Amino acid sequence: MSSKDPQPNVLAGAVWRGLGLGLVFTLAEAAKNLPMGLRFHFTAAWTTTAAAALFDLALGVAIALAAAPLLKLRRGRLWHPLACLALLAAVFLPVPVPVPMPAVVKPAVFGAVVLLYGLGLFLRRWRWPRRLVPGLGVAAAAATMALPYAYDAAKWTPASRQALPPAGAPNVLMVVLDTVRADRLDLMGYDRRTFPWLTELARDGATFERALSAAPWTLPAHASMFTGVYPSAHGAHHEHPSLDSTRTTLAQAFWNAGWETVALSSNPWVSKCTGMTRGFAVEEPTWRGFAGLALYFAYQLGAYLDVIEQDHNGRLVTETWLRWLAGRSGERPFFAFLNYIESHFPFHQLPAKYLDLFSPPGVSRGELRRASQAVLEADFQGRRSSPENEERVRELYDAAIRYDNDLVSRAIEALRERGELDRTIIVIVADHGDLLGEHEGMFTHNRGLLEPLLNVPLVIRFPPRVPAGVRIASPVTTAALFPTLLDLAGLEPPPGIMTRSFAPLFTGDVEAARSPLLSENYQDPGETVTKGFQPRNDFDRIGVRYRALEEDGWKLVVDSTGRSWLFRPQEDPLEPRDLTAEHPEIAARLAARLAALVEAYGLGALDGEPRDAGDVELDPEVRERLRALGYAG
Repeated sequence: MSSKDPQPNVLAGAVWRGLGLGLVFTLAEAAKNLPMGLRFHFTAAWTTTAAAALFDLALGVAIALAAAPLLKLRRGRLWHPLACLALLAAVFLPVPVPVPMPAVVKPAVFGAVVLLYGLGLFLRRWRWPRRLVPGLGVAAAAATMALPYAYDAAKWTPASRQALPPAGAPNVLMVVLDTVRADRLDLMGYDRRTFPWLTELARDGATFERALSAAPWTLPAHASMFTGVYPSAHGAHHEHPSLDSTRTTLAQAFWNAGWETVALSSNPWVSKCTGMTRGFAVEEPTWRGFAGLALYFAYQLGAYLDVIEQDHNGRLVTETWLRWLAGRSGERPFFAFLNYIESHFPFHQLPAKYLDLFSPPGVSRGELRRASQAVLEADFQGRRSSPENEERVRELYDAAIRYDNDLVSRAIEALRERGELDRTIIVIVADHGDLLGEHEGMFTHNRGLLEPLLNVPLVIRFPPRVPAGVRIASPVTTAALFPTLLDLAGLEPPPGIMTRSFAPLFTGDVEAARSPLLSENYQDPGETVTKGFQPRNDFDRIGVRYRALEEDGWKLVVDSTGRSWLFRPQEDPLEPRDLTAEHPEIAARLAARLAALVEAYGLGALDGEPRDAGDVELDPEVRERLRALGYAG
């Protein structure tokens, strides 16, 4: 090649420009991920972050080399960057983001790339910034990616043990099926075999025909199960997204009594950054795998091209649990918490063999993925997708529960293989349900207190205390799992809780097990919707608080605007119309009961300031008022 041949300089120039393009793309991606990273502290392993940055650099170089011939044209220094940006847009913008975020985010990221890339090329015309600009770019990208890691909160450190566990104390394994509604399980009469293993396990334990969540989304629902109080009392909800440090958690109660405690969560809302894992001596934040990966374009592109098999980290939860179980000494009983989020949106993030498990022949996996994205985007905008897309999503939801079936069965059958199953209290419950097109095409959860969001599966197996094969008709609140698990383990609950153990139901004592079937939802500030969102009905509004009380098969819902509704959820679970006009005396009775409970517990008015979330010792007068209402004191 002659010395006059410009090709080597063209290629070198393209490579340097490509590295610049990749660098600014990395910086823009890091800035996009920063809000979630700060919210949940860690976003991904450093190796993942580094691999994603290298992918962005390689992509930038590949694009720049593809457009390199333009550098030989007249005004090539202008046409080449324009072509590079066009190629990046063609690759980046059409790929759907597998986690919910406003539609403006991807154009904003690309706009930032355009500005930064253009600025870098412009500054390189002057001699002084030629070496400074790349260094500043690398430093800015590294600092932005590192900030969530540096922001990580201090881990809860267990105090000295207060006691040795009682002789013969049982293990406790609490499995939460995130976002699984009761009516989609074959155990509860559904016509698809979505969770056949649970149906078999329930033959050795108790199935609760009506278990009601204290809240319709992850954070407050888990916090109620972990503290035994209702959302406005523990304070972990949309308006205050962390658990108050003064509340004694279930894990702390077990740790202080001598149990080993371990938490494996697929959901970042159940992590140390929200205070939800306080009391767990071992916390493996398995949620980071999905939450971190899904934010990077490299992962998005791989999933879009179907070269990455996805899940919501359920496989990692089970495998980590099996490793922990195999490595423990067994000298102390354990309290273990496993959270599986496989049936949570986006619904298409499933291993390939599950994707079309319940879909009719001829439906492609690509069609299922597109339907999942379309329904999710439509829901964030307050509109409906097509009936075909909605049906595909319902099929995916059932397939995700079947994936839960396989993951959970592996986790629990390991106890049987170790000979520990019968000395372990097994609890399988959902934190809340989900909407699948009911109520004007609503999907997902978060707003309102509708039946599909609150009615969850609950199975407890423990041969020494729980009779085999029984079905419990008396309704219970999942907030009462706190005193129930302590009761079954032989421990007393701490002061300040608002529910009591429903273990007496196993011997037929209904009155001794009664707790208010109270549910609450403090305002969704609009984080799960896009600009221009239009509510589809009264339970789809932004910034509205709801409170519900169910008694004797009737359910009263009130909101912070002063409105109320009366439903008969067991007779008509779709709750299509308000029955207040037909039964005003029942609505009035439930309203009076709800007002008395709110006053007795000090929960506060829905249109007032949130109450202090610290521990509250119920005084004798309050206890007597609760007894008069037929509840625990």
